[in-house]
This record gives sequence, structure tokens and C-alpha cells, in this order.
Amino acid sequence: MPNVSTAFEQLGANEQSVEGNLEVVDSHFDEVMAEIFVIDNLIDNDWRKPFVNYLENPI
Repeated sequence: MPNVSTAFEQLGANEQSVEGNLEVVDSHFDEVMAEIFVIDNLIDNDWRKPFVNYLENPI
């Protein structure tokens, strides 16, 4: 019978490294999402403007 290992073992990951990576990803995600959702003043060429317009007046 062949040696069957988990996906984590195949990737060389352990529980501590996975938890550490998730913390880094979470903090980066929070930063990025804060930048995206803080919409105080939109200029004409702001890429978020169509989304804001739709959210304000969905069709």
C-alpha cells in the first residue's frame, strides 16, 4: 500500500506555520478591505465609482 500523506504534509506545512500565515493574510486583508471600503470622496476616474453608484441605486 502506498504511503498516503495529507495535503499539509505534501506542502511541507505544519500547524504553526499555517496559523502564522493566516494571521499575516488576515491583517493584510483587513488593510486592503479598509482601503477599498473607505469611500469619502470619489473622483471621476475612481475605479470604485460604478460600484458605489450601483449600491446607491440598484436596478
